[in-house]
Formats: sequence, structure tokens, C-alpha cells
Amino acid sequence: MYKTIKIAGKDYPVNFGTWAIRCFEEETKTFIANMVHSEKPTSDGMALIYHGIKDGHRVAKLPFTLSQAELADVLDEDTNPKTITDIMNVFREQQGIPNMEDVDEKNLKAPAKKKKIGA
Repeated sequence: MYKTIKIAGKDYPVNFGTWAIRCFEEETKTFIANMVHSEKPTSDGMALIYHGIKDGHRVAKLPFTLSQAELADVLDEDTNPKTITDIMNVFREQQGIPNMEDVDEKNLKAPAKKKKIGA
């Protein structure tokens, strides 16, 4: 199910379903699971946002004709500093990843090492 995000005063449906993920991975040659470790977050992030919005339009049965560059221009025109965070939170929600506002720093630490029994 898509979510609607307002960007530069216009509503955009956003959906990070299987098709959006497939298109992103095919274009960037980056698996979503490896994206956290990506060395090119700006280009991969823009591609992910683009495919999420493009797929949102497909699911909502609305035309979508923007290129990635044109969508980047729309994002540049937006005055809400949280717009990209809001879009990425849709991604996190739809992929079962906690939103950054909901993550407690102590949960980001590596798990404690298990002690060997009998050592």
C-alpha cells in the first residue's frame, strides 16, 4: 500500500514494494541488504527515492513522467527539511526497518559476546 508525501506543494504517492526494489537493484547493481554499507549513498539514495515514487505512481494508477534529474530538481525546490527523511521512513516502514527516530542508541551497539561454557 502506497503512502502519500507532499513534495514542493504537490502530493506524490510512494511505494517501496517488490517492483521498486527490483528496479532499484537492477539500475544500481546494489542489493538493498548491502545499501547500509554503500560507499555512494547520494546516488543510491536518489535512485531508491526515484523508484519508490515511480512505483507509488504505478500502484496508484497515476502517470509519472519525471526523470531522476527532474525529481531531484523537485526535491531541491522543496522547503521542508524533513521530506527526504519522510520518504525514507516510508521505505523503512514498508521494509520492516525501524525509523531512525524510533531507534534507541543503545540498540545500535554490537551484541555482547557469549561466554564459552566450560572455559
